[in-house]
Amino acid sequence: DQEWQYDPTNSSLYIQWPADPSHTRRCLDVDTTNYTDVQIWNCLNGSNQQWRFQHTLVRGYGGLCLTRPVAGAGPLTMQVCIDAANQLWRVDPGNITGFVRLRSDTGNLCLTLNGGSGSDALAGPCSLNNIYLPLVMRSALALGNASAPVDAAISAPTVEPSGMRDFY
Repeated sequence: DQEWQYDPTNSSLYIQWPADPSHTRRCLDVDTTNYTDVQIWNCLNGSNQQWRFQHTLVRGYGGLCLTRPVAGAGPLTMQVCIDAANQLWRVDPGNITGFVRLRSDTGNLCLTLNGGSGSDALAGPCSLNNIYLPLVMRSALALGNASAPVDAAISAPTVEPSGMRDFY
C-alpha cells in the first residue's frame, strides 16, 4: 500500500493493491468538492489526478545529490545537497510510454548519455537521445531508516515537509 507508479502519459500517480483481486488502479486524487482533500480514487485521468515533480533533489550514493554544472551543460557530479538551482530537477514524461526523463529545473538540460558503460553522465540539451527512466515510487515509510548508502539509481521519491521531493 506504499508502492506507487507514475504514469507519465497521464501525469498520474497510481497504486495497485495486492489485496484487490481485480488489481484495479487507484490514483492519487484531489476531491473536487472542496479542492483541498487528497484521496485515493479510481483513475479517471482528470486534471484533479495530474501531478508533476518539480524542484526535485535526486539523492544517490552516500546521500549526495545529482548536480549539474552551474554554467550550463557538462558532466554530472554528486555533491552535498544544498537545494541549489543546479541540483533541482523535474520529472517529465518521456517519448517512450511508461518512462520519464530528468530535466533541469531551470534551462533546457536533461540527463544525457555520453557513450557506453563507464563514460560520464552529462547534463546536455534536451533531445530524443536523453535517458528515459522507468519510475517506481516508494513512500518514506516504506523505505524505513536505511543506514547503508543507497544506490545512485533513481527509483523512489519521498515528499519532504518543505515540499521538496527527493529521489533515493
